[in-house]
Amino acid sequence: MRTSRLGPVMVGLLIAGCGSGSHNADAATTTLLRRDMSALAAAAAGKDWTSASAALNALNADAAAARAAGRLSDSQLSRIRAAAATVQADLARASAPTSAATAQPRNTPTPPATPGKSKGKGGDGGGKGHEGGDGGG
Repeated sequence: MRTSRLGPVMVGLLIAGCGSGSHNADAATTTLLRRDMSALAAAAAGKDWTSASAALNALNADAAAARAAGRLSDSQLSRIRAAAATVQADLARASAPTSAATAQPRNTPTPPATPGKSKGKGGDGGGKGHEGGDGGG
């Protein structure tokens, strides 16, 4: 389903924020960001989109605070934010009503009107003897 992309992106968030580059996050920052991502993963797995969104917001806030305190580099924060934006888009799609449930009634084909279906049987001039006919009988 739609949540299948969340797992790999969250792993990317962890790698981006907690150990790549020359400026590695300290143990407390790593633990905090991992806790945020675990909450996000659990909420997404349970399809609790409100809690998943709240966990993603917490992750963004904690990453920004870590950067402000010098525990993350600018590039790490940028990578976390880019991955978080992808997760946010996935959450928005996952939490939206499914197109099959909402669009199916609108996509039901309507049979086309058959041309001439009402003509020829009910006194509309299509019978014999009206125009140019022999006039009697």
